[in-house]
Amino acid sequence: MPGGVIFNVEAGPDTADIRFTAYFERNLRELKAPLPLTIFKKTWQDEAIVYHSKKKAKLETTDLEKQDYTGWPYPSEYTQSYLEWFVDHQGFHTVLIRICDYEKFAGWLLTHKRITDQIVIKDGFMTRLRYDMNVRMNVLAHWVTLPDGRVSMANILILNKEIAQKAYGKARRYNELEFTENPYVLGGCRGSWGPATGKPPMKAVVGENKTVGNQQSSVKAVSNYSNNHQSSGQSQRDQEDQPKQSGSRPP
Repeated sequence: MPGGVIFNVEAGPDTADIRFTAYFERNLRELKAPLPLTIFKKTWQDEAIVYHSKKKAKLETTDLEKQDYTGWPYPSEYTQSYLEWFVDHQGFHTVLIRICDYEKFAGWLLTHKRITDQIVIKDGFMTRLRYDMNVRMNVLAHWVTLPDGRVSMANILILNKEIAQKAYGKARRYNELEFTENPYVLGGCRGSWGPATGKPPMKAVVGENKTVGNQQSSVKAVSNYSNNHQSSGQSQRDQEDQPKQSGSRPP
């Protein structure tokens, strides 16, 4: 067969309506980071495939599987609403079974999700989201070497107390414990805030002065002092330069 292409009527199409670019398909099969939950949205997958196809058609020689990710941008997990997080988590679970055949790890993921269910009841959605993101990133990035030399995914079947404490501490510091929904989503009460810092954006300063906050006040104070000092010195020199009155004698 020319080109090594085989045509066989028994080769039925894949019925799974899930598509990924080579970069994420490799990461899925090797269970390596990054694998953000937001790539499991069907709309994002379609957009990524179209973008990848156009980009690949423009390149004559490239190895997209070995490059750092330069494809269609994926949304931050911090932008997920409660419902989106739930659906995306289910999408990850489905892919692990239908595409990767990792049924055991898919079961681990469900148990991990049930642990986060307990967190959201006690400490709000953001504590849950931060815990979930941290655990998944760690388990994909740091495999565990067993005594016999084999490597294994880290156990996510039990609560990681250290990660849970850090997630709770950050949520408490950012006053997020009372939120049952993600306040950082578009249109949320903190939609313009930075979820990584828990703070509103810095306000731009009108005019040429590009400093903000206390720094701006300090600059103004120094400027005022400089202007006043300069004016005082100039006034003194002006007085010295004035002609003396007629008839006056030096002491």
